[in-house]
Amino acid sequence: MAKDIRYGDAARRRMLAGANLLADAVQVTLGPRGRNVVIQHRTSGILPVVTKDGVTVARSIAVDDRFESAGINMFKEMAGRVSKECGDGTTTTIVLARFIARKVLRAMSSGLDPNGLRTGLELATQTAVEDLKRRAKSCADERSIVHIAATASNGDLSVGELLASAFKKVGPNGIVNVSLGNGTSDEIAFQEGAHWEQGWLSPYFMTDKTRRIAELINPYVLLYDRPIKQFDELIPILDQVRQAEGSLLIIADDIEEAALGGILLNHIRCVLKAVAVKPPAYGDRRKETLADLACLLGGRAILEDNGDELSHVKLADLGRANRAEVTESETTLFGGAGDADKIAERVHALRFEAERLQKNDRGSPTGKLHDLEEFDERIGNLSSVTATIHVGGGTETEMKERLQRVENARNAVAAALAEGGLPGGGAGLLRCRKALSGLSSTDIAVRHGIQIIADAVGEPLRRIADNSGKDALAVAYETLASSDEGFGCDARTGRFGDLFEAGVIDPLRVTRLALQHATITASTLMTTECVVANLPPDDPTFGYTGEWAAATREDPRL
Repeated sequence: MAKDIRYGDAARRRMLAGANLLADAVQVTLGPRGRNVVIQHRTSGILPVVTKDGVTVARSIAVDDRFESAGINMFKEMAGRVSKECGDGTTTTIVLARFIARKVLRAMSSGLDPNGLRTGLELATQTAVEDLKRRAKSCADERSIVHIAATASNGDLSVGELLASAFKKVGPNGIVNVSLGNGTSDEIAFQEGAHWEQGWLSPYFMTDKTRRIAELINPYVLLYDRPIKQFDELIPILDQVRQAEGSLLIIADDIEEAALGGILLNHIRCVLKAVAVKPPAYGDRRKETLADLACLLGGRAILEDNGDELSHVKLADLGRANRAEVTESETTLFGGAGDADKIAERVHALRFEAERLQKNDRGSPTGKLHDLEEFDERIGNLSSVTATIHVGGGTETEMKERLQRVENARNAVAAALAEGGLPGGGAGLLRCRKALSGLSSTDIAVRHGIQIIADAVGEPLRRIADNSGKDALAVAYETLASSDEGFGCDARTGRFGDLFEAGVIDPLRVTRLALQHATITASTLMTTECVVANLPPDDPTFGYTGEWAAATREDPRL
C-alpha cells in the first residue's frame, strides 16, 4: 500500500487540526448546561442520535484527511484509556489535551527547547496531582453519591437517587450493572452473582460495540479446568445448547485457535451465541474456584481429577445464570441457579477455613495473607449481591442515550468512592494554580512548560462557564479570589458558594487521570517528527471483512 509521509511542524500542525475538530465537537457537551450534538445515523431513513454524552460524540468523529485522522485517533485513544480506567472524563481529557498541545506547538515555533518544555509539563502535572490528592474529601455518604451521579448524568437527580440506593445495598466495592429496560421508567433489581478480572478471548465476541460488552441472557455455563484444543470436543454440548435454544458461556483454562475459530464463526453467524473466558484464580486454587462457581450456578465443574471428558458432558452438567456480561478485562455473572442452602453451607465452610488459617501460627505472614485474600475473594463471589439498573425511556433512541449517561454516572460514583472527590465544575482543578505558582526553574523552556499547565488547569472551568452563558474569565477570577477551597460557581444555577454543599462534586480519579493523560498526549505530539499515513487504493471493496458484513448486512461499496 502506498504511503504519504509528512515531517516536522507541518505534520504536527495537521494532526493538531484533527484534534481541534474533535475537541470543538465534544466541548459543547461539557457541564450541566452543555449543549446537544446531533449525529446522523449511518443508515438512511433512521433518526439521528441526539446526545450530550462526550464519549458518543467522540466515537462518531471521522474525517477523510489521513493526517487529521491520525490526530483524532490519537486523542480518542488517549481519552479512551481514561474512560477505561474510570469510566468518565473523556470530554475533560480531550479539552485539556487540545489546550496543552496548542500552547506547546506555539512555544516550539518560538524556538523553545522541546525537552525543557516536556520537563516543565511533567513537573507541573506531578505537582498538580499531589495538590489534588491533598484537597480530596471522602464521598461515601448517600448525599454525595446522589450529587456525583447527578453531575455525571447532566443534572438528572433521579439517576443519582437510583445509584445511591444501589451502592447502599451492594457496598462501595460491589457490582452495579446498567442495561436497557422494557418500560418508560427506570427499575433496579438485586441478585446474587460473581465477578472476576478475566475478559473475553476475542473482541469478536462483542454483542454491543457501542458499550464494548458481550452480553448473554439466561446462558448455560460450561466450567472446564483444561485447555480446549479442538472444536470437535465442543460439538456435542454445542448441539445440545442449540437444540435447547440457549446461549453458552464457556469458562475454560484456555481455548486454542483451532477451537476458538469455530466458536467465533457460530457466534458471528448467530447459529449459537457463545462467549469464551478464562476462569478466576490460578494453579491449584482454580479448581476450587470452579467448584465454587458450580455451586453458585447449579451445575458441576468438569475436572480432570474426576476423569471427566468434554465430549461426554450433558446439558444437565451445565450451570445457569440470569445474565452474563463480559468486557475486555472483566466477567460478571448475575443470578445463579444454585441451591441457596448448598451455597450457604459452602460459604460457612470457607469462613471456617479462613478463621482457622488466621489462628494458625505456622507459615510465613506473606503466604498467610495471600491465602486469606483468596478465601475472601471466593466468599465474595458466593455471597455478594449485584445490582442491575434497567434504564427506561419513551423511545429506543432516548433509552440508549440515557443508558450511556447512567453508565457514566455509575462509573463516576465508583471512582469517587475509591479516591474521594473535589469541588466540581472545574474549580477543584483550577485551584492547582496556587501550588504551581511555587514552582520555578532557571531554564526558560521549563518555566514555560510549568506556565502551560498553570493555564491549562482553568480550561475545563472556562468551557463549562461558556456553555452556561457566563463570562468565563469573571467566573475564574471570582473563584480564585476566595480562600475557601470549596468555593466556586454552580453552573446549574449560576450562583457562587460552597460546591460541596451544593452537591457539585467531581471524582478525584477522573480529574487526576484527565490531566495526566492530557499531558502525556501533548508531549507525544510535541516529540513527533514524522507521520506516515496510508493512501487507500481505488478498490471500492477495500477494508471489507466477512465479520463486518455479517454484523451490518450492508454493501461495503456504499
